[in-house]
Amino acid sequence: MEFALLLPILAVMMCGTLQYGVLFYTWNVALNGARNAARAVAVGRIDAASGAARMRGALPGWVSAGGGDDINAQVTDAAVGGEVVARLRFPARDATFVPLAPMPENVTVEVRMVKEA
Repeated sequence: MEFALLLPILAVMMCGTLQYGVLFYTWNVALNGARNAARAVAVGRIDAASGAARMRGALPGWVSAGGGDDINAQVTDAAVGGEVVARLRFPARDATFVPLAPMPENVTVEVRMVKEA
């Protein structure tokens, strides 16, 4: 009897834990993609447009499965000594499989690196 009362609560807690785990994994992958794009632009290997494409390509498949129209990836290049800024934003509903718990509206990452010669 007690197990039947506790099972729904435990199931919701387990699903919420899994959902936030997938959200944090997706955020970490997005952060690494933005960091790699900013680094490549800062050292002059690629231009800003290629950096934005690299960030989009680094995202897990479930984020861009809906066509990727809501994904905002931009890289701002700078002169030597200035800051290269890579920003990536996408809806949090795309960052998880089943949105059960309250989530922020968007997932946003930003990386700044100094442009090298």
